[in-house]
Amino acid sequence: MLTLDVDAICKLANWRLLDELSNIMHIKPESMMTLGSLIHRAKRSIDKLDTRLFVATDAASNLAEFLRHTSPLPEADPKLLAIFQDVADIDVGEAILFSILIQHPESRFVTGDKRALRALTNVPQGIREALAGRVICLEQVVAKTLAVYGLERLRKHICPHKDIDRSVANAMGSRCDAGQASVEEGLYSYIEEIRKLYDPSVLADWPA
Repeated sequence: MLTLDVDAICKLANWRLLDELSNIMHIKPESMMTLGSLIHRAKRSIDKLDTRLFVATDAASNLAEFLRHTSPLPEADPKLLAIFQDVADIDVGEAILFSILIQHPESRFVTGDKRALRALTNVPQGIREALAGRVICLEQVVAKTLAVYGLERLRKHICPHKDIDRSVANAMGSRCDAGQASVEEGLYSYIEEIRKLYDPSVLADWPA
């Protein structure tokens, strides 16, 4: 079971990397889940683009089709939800997904919400320990995509809309011409920054 937040899945849709996500995670869309409201937002954006989420209507259409094959989220435990909602910079969507992650020990969670990742330093230690090694940040997904598919494929997908994510844009270079070693260094610099915020780290040891 893999859950994804709105930020991560929309950026992957904008970069046309949803199929690659399934391949690099070795998980079919049927075992993926996200917030139920997103499919409605994606469908609405096909006719009237929500520029907060999508760079073009075909990205919204791509995501709407992908989400048809995913599964609905289970209910979040109200007590866990309240703990996360009390923390500044963790919004209700992230609070739901962190809660579900704790409730389902076999699951993992992909997030692009950098503020929420940093805000986890303010949740109780016991709660953070329950998340240890089970969160995957967007930069880890990009790093794995690079490792599996190579730099030219990554550039083809990301460069047209690299600026929707600052850390990924920085790693790719101002003209999107950074070499593979430089891209890897930029991505892993951010990953390690987040990893070192907590002990134990919530970030999965992935890609190995």
